[in-house]
Amino acid sequence: MRFPFVLLSLIAMLPIGGCADGVDNASISVAVIGNEKADFAIGRLPLERGAGLLRAATAQGLVSFDAQGRINPGLAERWIASEDGLSYIFRIGDAEWNGAGEVTARQVATILQQRLDELRRGGFGGDLVLIGQVNAITDHVLEIRLTKPRPNLLELLAQPEFGIVKGRAGSGPMRSTEGATPVLMHRSYNLEDAREELVPPRIMLRGRTAANAIAAYATGAVDVVEGGRFAHLPLMDAARVDAPAISVDPVVGLFGLSVVNETAFLKEQVNREALAMAMDRTALLAPFERPEWAIAETIWPPDLFGEWTIDPPGWTTATFAERRTEAARRVAIWRDKNGPTPPLRIAMPVEAGGRLLFARIAADLAVIGLEAQRVGPQQDADLRLIDQVADYDGPLWYLTRLSCPATPICNEQADRLVRTALDVETLPDRRRLLRDAAAAIQADGRFIPLAAPYRFSIVRPGVQGHAPNARGWHLLQYLGGGPTS
Repeated sequence: MRFPFVLLSLIAMLPIGGCADGVDNASISVAVIGNEKADFAIGRLPLERGAGLLRAATAQGLVSFDAQGRINPGLAERWIASEDGLSYIFRIGDAEWNGAGEVTARQVATILQQRLDELRRGGFGGDLVLIGQVNAITDHVLEIRLTKPRPNLLELLAQPEFGIVKGRAGSGPMRSTEGATPVLMHRSYNLEDAREELVPPRIMLRGRTAANAIAAYATGAVDVVEGGRFAHLPLMDAARVDAPAISVDPVVGLFGLSVVNETAFLKEQVNREALAMAMDRTALLAPFERPEWAIAETIWPPDLFGEWTIDPPGWTTATFAERRTEAARRVAIWRDKNGPTPPLRIAMPVEAGGRLLFARIAADLAVIGLEAQRVGPQQDADLRLIDQVADYDGPLWYLTRLSCPATPICNEQADRLVRTALDVETLPDRRRLLRDAAAAIQADGRFIPLAAPYRFSIVRPGVQGHAPNARGWHLLQYLGGGPTS
């Protein structure tokens, strides 16, 4: 295999930095997998992983996540929801914009309202549909009004995209250098005489390709690698990263194939279902050798939401041999009527793991008489791998990403049910309608679940403040002896 050679070559080229045998928690180097030339622009949408970490550290929102992924105070020191769920009141604590004066609730209300408008246009539209106005009540108190009750609002507001920026200034808890590579950050404290000092930990943040990030960890040049996905696993294995350094996040979300171009073959639901039946999900994941990586046959884990449970597809009760036989029969029937099917173009990540997963999928499809062709993530495709972590708990996150406008080809019945559900007055009625929408999307088969998303970090033993969590965010302000809550 060529992966070990690639990693060894990169390791030989990198300068040795840091200490592989220990960690200085006063100065931690973090590599984010992505673009080596990333500028970490915190105002862009979508927000890249490195920019999200920078925004969360330097421009906190009303609330934030703690190191374990739980809701934690941000600009708001406390909050309360009304009994009817239509109003959230936040009390803004004592805070200052970095170099730009005191933070007031009136400023935050104005900025947050503008930010919500931006996010509605930038991919969060379905998440924000129930949020009405943001109004300041006093200089220290603001209210978010909802048009209908909206569970999981705090989890949504804790996302880095909701960090509050005034001009180019956030309110911390960290400060960063501008235009520097790597980005250098310090935690700042205000002293009683209004002077400010910068104190450890010092965080150095840099974007790197996956191969360079993993090689930099192997040489001791970085202490933490963020942004690991399934596609990077073969590189990590080639670098022989020790198991104790691998921090796997117990995330949920969407990982599967989405139909993005309805060819004559894919236009028929029985054929889309044949693809789902043909996938040997356990064998798909086996080459990655990650026993904790769970397969998926439904659009969300069956036991995730309790009363929101939807029945799995009927074919899941059959043995895999029976599923594959039935899938091959359907393909043969279609071919007898319509002739040969063109290769199915499947868009996959370009990294080694994407190639490995595609090879397994192609082999499964070949068994039932279909040919597959791998294309890049930005190329025209018939099927596209979707790999997204849920930002918040609840079925609404899944349904807004499996219905229009998030998907190019929609199930009209399911879309109507989602719109109706968001307009009803009571949560039980909404629950029933959303469950029906999920059942319609699942039966339609335009999304083929394969597994849970896979997210990991590489963390040098001894680094403080890094913990696996269900949100998959590891905020920089907690690294190296930052706040513990």
